[in-house]
Parts: sequence; C-alpha cells; structure tokens
Amino acid sequence: MDKRTLLLAPVPPGTSPALLLRWLCETTRLEAPAFGRFEFMPGQVIVEVAAEAAGKVSERVSGALLGGVRVNCHNQGIGRPAPDAERWVRLAECLGWESEEETRRGLEGTLRPGDRLGRLKVVEETAGLWGRTIVTLAPERGGELPWSRLDPGLPVVVVSEAASEGEGPARGVVTSRTAGRLVVALDDDIPGEGGALSVSRAPDEVSMDRLRAALARVSSAGPDRVGRLRDVAAGELPAEVADIAEPAWVNQGLNESQKSAVRLAMGARDIALVHGPPGTGKTTTLLEVVLQAVRRGEKVLVAAPSNLAVDNLLAGLVHSNLRVARLGHPARVQESLLDVSLDSLVDRHPDTREARKLTRQARALFRKAGKWTRAKPEPGARQADRAEAKRLLSDARALDEQVVASILRDSQVVAATATGVDAAVLGGRRFDLVVLDEAAQATEPAAWSALIHADRAVLAGDPRQLPPTVVSDRAARAGLGVSLLERLLAEDSAIPSVMLDTQYRMNSELAAFPSADSYGGKLETNPGNASIRLEGSAWAEPPFLFVDTAGTGWEERTAETEGASRWNPGEADYVVRLARALLGEGVPEEAIGLITPYAAQARLLRERLGRPGLEIDSVDGFQGREKDVIVVSMVRSNEQGDIGFLAETRRTHVAITRARRLLVVVGDSVTLGVNPWYQRLVERAREIGGHRSVYEDPIGLELV
Repeated sequence: MDKRTLLLAPVPPGTSPALLLRWLCETTRLEAPAFGRFEFMPGQVIVEVAAEAAGKVSERVSGALLGGVRVNCHNQGIGRPAPDAERWVRLAECLGWESEEETRRGLEGTLRPGDRLGRLKVVEETAGLWGRTIVTLAPERGGELPWSRLDPGLPVVVVSEAASEGEGPARGVVTSRTAGRLVVALDDDIPGEGGALSVSRAPDEVSMDRLRAALARVSSAGPDRVGRLRDVAAGELPAEVADIAEPAWVNQGLNESQKSAVRLAMGARDIALVHGPPGTGKTTTLLEVVLQAVRRGEKVLVAAPSNLAVDNLLAGLVHSNLRVARLGHPARVQESLLDVSLDSLVDRHPDTREARKLTRQARALFRKAGKWTRAKPEPGARQADRAEAKRLLSDARALDEQVVASILRDSQVVAATATGVDAAVLGGRRFDLVVLDEAAQATEPAAWSALIHADRAVLAGDPRQLPPTVVSDRAARAGLGVSLLERLLAEDSAIPSVMLDTQYRMNSELAAFPSADSYGGKLETNPGNASIRLEGSAWAEPPFLFVDTAGTGWEERTAETEGASRWNPGEADYVVRLARALLGEGVPEEAIGLITPYAAQARLLRERLGRPGLEIDSVDGFQGREKDVIVVSMVRSNEQGDIGFLAETRRTHVAITRARRLLVVVGDSVTLGVNPWYQRLVERAREIGGHRSVYEDPIGLELV
C-alpha cells in the first residue's frame, strides 16, 4: 500500500504493539490492515498508515487519550532518512545515558539528608489547573519544617506512610515553602486516607520524555518546516534570507551591530544566529526582534534553557505591553511575572470557576468510593461513583483546554523553557518565529524541543560562556555537551550570523583580555564605560588584579558531604578580609559579588563573612549579571597540579566578565598554570601591573 508516517507522542511507558493497534482501531474506527509497521522509541512511536487513511487517522488521534495521556499526532509525510542519521541515533543514545545517570543520582540522593520530609499532615487542599490538587502540608506535631533541599520548582513524589498494598505515590512539584508549610501541586489525588505523608525529590522524567519526542520528530520529519530547518542546520539546504525594508526602530539607541542582528533576524526565512559576548546587549537586541515581529503580525515563541533566562527576556516584553503567556509551573516563574503565567491567566478566566467546581466534586466522589463503611454499599454504587467522578474530571479538563486554547490564541508571545514547551498544551500550534535565548547552554535535543514549533528561528547566545549542563560523562564525550549554536558557529556553516561587537559593561582594561583571548580582538568597548573606575579606593588601579596564593600552603580540601565539592579555608579567610576592606572603604554591599566555582567554598564564605547583602554565589548564579566589583575565589591548590573541572575555562570566562569597575582573581598560579588559558590570564595581570603576591600586602590589610 502507499504509505504515510505519523509520529505519536507522548506515548505512555509500557504501551505494547498489540495495545497500540487496538487503541488505534477503536479511536479511528478503521480496520487493522490500515496500519503498517510500528517503530517504538522512548515516549513516542512512528506509525505507518495507508495514504488514503492518513488524514482521518491524524484528525481522530490528535488529542485522544491513551492510558490517561493525551497524544499528539504529527504527519511526517512520505518521509526519508534524515541527513547525518548516525548523529540523530547518537543523540538519542546520549539521552538514554543522561536519563540513567539522573536516575542513579536521584536514587542515591534519596538517601541524603534533606531530600525527604516525613510525618507530614494535610492542612489545606484546593483544586488547580489540569485537575491538579494543591495541597498544603505541615509537620504532624506542629512547629517548623526540618531543613531540606525541597525547594520551589522541584519535582517530588508524595507517599502515604500507611499506604495499602498496590497504592502508588502521587507525583507533583513543590510550589512554595515557608518555615512551617510545604505546598505541593499534585498531578494525582492525595494518597492515603488522612494518614501521615512523606515528600521526596524525584527525577524530572517529563522533560526527558519531551526531549526524546523532539528528537524523534526532527529525525523522522518529511518535507515540512521541521524537515527544512533540520536540513538547513545539517548544511543539506541553503539558508534563505530575504531583503527587508529598514525597520522603524522601537529602540532608537541600538548600535550598528545590534541593528544588523535585528535585520538578519527579520530577513531570515530559516535560521539566523546572533553571537552575543558579555555585556553587548543581547537581551536588548532580542527584545527588538520580538517587537518587530509582533508589529508584522507574527506569533512568537520565546524560549531558553533556564527559567531565569526566559524570565529575563519576558520581563522586557511585559514592560512593552505585549500580550504574553508564560508556560511552565508557577513555582518556577519569577514572582513579578506570575500574573502572566498560564495558570494565573486561566485562574482569572470566567470559565474557570465551573471547571474547579467539577474537579472538587470529582475528588469528593473518588474519596467516597474509596472509603470503608460499616454499612454495605448498594451493589455497583462504588463503581458508579468512580465513573461519575471520571466524567466530571473529563469535563473539567475539557473546560481547562478550551480556556487555554483561547488564551494562547490571543497571546502575541508565548514564553517557556526549551523543555517546558509542552506540545499537548500548545495543541499543535505553530509560531512564525521562535527565539531561543542562551542557546549555547541548551543541548541540541533541548534546542530542537523549541524549534520543532517554528516556521523560522533565531538562536542567540555565546559559545564562549557556560556550556550545556550534562550529568553523564559518557553522554558528554559523545557530544551532548555541544550545543546546536556552538556546532553551527564552529562549522562556519552557511547559516547567516552576526556578532554583537560593542560591550557596555566593563571598562576597557577589563575587556581587553576576553576580547583578545575569546573574540579575536573584535570586542569593542563603548566610550561611556571605557574609563569607569572604583572611585576613592586603594584598589582602583589597575582594575584587574590576580592575587597569587602560591607558596602559602593554603591547599584545597574535599567536602564529602557536598558531593565531593572543594573548599580552601586559607583562601576563604583572605577573600573575607579583602571583602571587608572594600566595605570599609565605603563600597556598598550590593555593588560587590563573590564568585567561586565550588558550592562548599561559597557556603564557607557566607558563614565567615556574615553579610547577607553581599552576594556570594557560583558561576551559574552570576550568568547574565554584573557587579561593580567581582572577587573570584579559584580554590584549587595542590601539589599535583590538578584543576578538575576548572579546565573547562568557559566557566572562569563567565566569572571574570561580570565585573564593571574592578576584578580581583584569587588563586594559586602554580596549580592553575598547568593550563595555558590561566597562564595567559596571569600574564595579562603582569602586563598591567596587576599581579600581586599575598605576601606583598600592598595596602596594609595584613592578609597573611
């Protein structure tokens, strides 16, 4: 028979070919011969269908429930092997290794203090979007909650400590936490019958399923927009760029490289790349891109690998009075943007009250059907209650879906993390433009998770800054740690790109090293910040210091209780005294940032400094941010010359490009000097007279 291929995703785990075939026949009202080969992959399946039946199957299957999961159907057309097919297979394998490593760490993590809270009771229960149950938990005996790592946004499982045989846990997400309350949004009903509950962290399986579904969609795409974007990224098809008229600029202050990036983004018919080094106004540029697209009547999806990056761009769009909707769990959205979260928009919709009423009625019936009573219930009463509860929940979900569809239809911009772009919520909706910010921090499957919804795309970021986070060493070695943006820029592909070339953050002396070492000397400094200094400070000249701890005997130690993180108490004491000296000169707390690559060192600095207004964080915590003064504690100091993950110099590159007026790097030049990049960094300090030994004590701090 003449065949077409359809991609079904998500598909519940454990779905067998026989079950799928029976479901397809019942859902489409077609006979079994209409279906051909099934190709199962984690979370999705490719189905061969008779060409004359493909339209009917796609129409009837899209949105249908399979094992409680709402399935999306993508028509793959006739289909053909994807270019560089081995790479797609390898990426799928990488996701498998990544999932295995996350599961292993999660299982080990449940044994650590702080990953579980027990003996909790329910103090409040309300209905939420999509039939969720919002439950507030407190210690069974009152008082405050013990310390834990169960922070807002974390996936968890809730278990009844007196669960009956066969009763499973309820999955959910922590939405908020106070001293005495933990609020969790459950996807299921509350387990147990009023007994004590426990809450434990859980691996994020939903995100991994979405990544697998995205890879399957891309690798099997036919001659549609997804297939074209894939083939352009593979160099199989040329990227097309149209000539456009000069825009009427919303932001009149854009420099020429920023304007060039906007022109490229608006003219590109497939993919455009925007390379944004630190402080060059990448967010400002992308805001202009989105505003120009909306002016043209286009629908835009804004995505990024992290919630922080999404909200950073979204804040500017809200300020521009666009109609926006933020997908994702409210616990992961900045408080100032909660009003535009999808949950909040749905809650304020007039049709939502009826859906909540139906959900409450359904929960009550489920509990009634599950309760033991002295009097024997009428035959079939429990089954009738459960059936009615299911019908009520189905009606509530249908109302929710109508409300969501209405909100998304009216939104000019939808925003989400790359793995938070839920195809089921979008309902097959596509976007004229997808903007993927911080694209260098997204794995390639994560990038495609957003791009499969695009007619055209803009990837923006800086491969010289933080790479994607990959927990599996095997997956990292196989290439999962190389982002799509980095690959396309490194291959010198025909995809058009622009580098933003003027930075507005650092003074010229701080910018000199990153410009020469990472950007081929092309990074210019705006005259307005070229000469800024830390006024009235003994540390003002030169603005870059490398304080050398070599020979002090301040060797690193390993903190076994924090995942074998490193700390260096001698170096920490020095950094604390240095920070106090700056504060004593009148530098405000909020103008100073202490950065260290190691969590154990950050904890030690917080304990010893005791200044809550002075920010101390990891490199990741300072990504995309800046301070007048940055002090970097490098920690590593040992006789073996082992610098561990500091050999990934992009992390240190991020740290040293956060400072506006003064940068102080504290470290052991002998240990760090095994790496040529650190040799060049120390040499740059020497060139400008900024290399210091702690023994010199140039301004009388008695630091040693």
